[in-house]
Amino acid sequence: MTMDNIEYCSNVPILPIQYAGQHTMIVKNPEEDEEEDENPLVTIKRNPIDKIFTTRIDEGFFKILINGHLNSSKPKFREFFRINYDQFMFILLLIKNDITLPPSKRVKKPIKPEEKLAVTLRISHSYISLIIKKTLSAFNKYLTPIFLPDISTVDFNIKASEFMTKWNFPNCILVIDGKHIRIRSHNNTGSPFYNYKDYFSIVLLVMVDVNYKFIAVDIGSFGREGDSGIFLKSTMGDEAFRLHTHIMKPYTRQASRDDKTKSIFNYRLSRARRVIENEFGLLSQVFRVFYQPISIEPSTCDNLIIVACCLHNMLRDAYLKENGRAFIEFDSREPVLTNNIIPIARGGGFANAEGFDVREVFKEFFCNEGAVSWQENL
Repeated sequence: MTMDNIEYCSNVPILPIQYAGQHTMIVKNPEEDEEEDENPLVTIKRNPIDKIFTTRIDEGFFKILINGHLNSSKPKFREFFRINYDQFMFILLLIKNDITLPPSKRVKKPIKPEEKLAVTLRISHSYISLIIKKTLSAFNKYLTPIFLPDISTVDFNIKASEFMTKWNFPNCILVIDGKHIRIRSHNNTGSPFYNYKDYFSIVLLVMVDVNYKFIAVDIGSFGREGDSGIFLKSTMGDEAFRLHTHIMKPYTRQASRDDKTKSIFNYRLSRARRVIENEFGLLSQVFRVFYQPISIEPSTCDNLIIVACCLHNMLRDAYLKENGRAFIEFDSREPVLTNNIIPIARGGGFANAEGFDVREVFKEFFCNEGAVSWQENL
């Protein structure tokens, strides 16, 4: 109700007073002070605050479920949030100052930062979008330097040794790939996110190591941009996905059919590339938000995806875990995501002439001193 609903003189003051559970506004004529016992006051009553809000602190989601049950059960806490209690508290300490609001006259008891973190990790509803936007921004600010450090700090000799040990592929340090992450269309976003495959998407380019960890992440290109254009503008360099002295591509299908040695090279290369496909599968198995089109603003979606990559790396490092083992491994029995994380078309670009020579050296190695018994069973 507005003040337009009340007839009163311009010289009549309005005296606000507050009772427990409701607000009342009193319209009073100062000339009738002596007769106020005889004349009832005109009041405007607001609806009382619903009990569901007044009991939130004592009976809400965080008090009952989190403090009452999950905090006393490590397995249940992990199952609910996908990270353990120590990891939860570590993140909270990093971002607490950025997401804490002081009490005010309007909001005497603001939502606590631990509640905001809990809600963000369980993202689902649009009415909490402001909390999620702020919390994800803080996530990105503090987690990225820890779990996605500058690639110049990576020891590539160690990465090469790990690839040789686990996948029998020498001198390989990382695997590169790109995906379209499907999103829902939002008002006023226009057509940049609508790609030529007839859906809305944001593009994610990554480099992954043999331990299923993201080493470099580039995100935010519009879905409508051509795949070659995305590679050209990415921070990963303009030679991405072209045959190069430092980037290997398989022989064409026709060439591999006609030459067994080329078929063996393709098999060994494909086997090593399996790391990145498993990586995306593992990411979506832990963070189920990728099982459906993401329905938040594109700018917030960028933060969500990069934060998911950071949390993924934290889990792969077994950070703050007593046994030092990663919480989850890739489960091949889980359904393959074909609708919401879609491969980028590989191809195009002029191959580097020296790249052909390097590929031939690898092919000869795999067919001679680097051969393994099971590669013959193609």
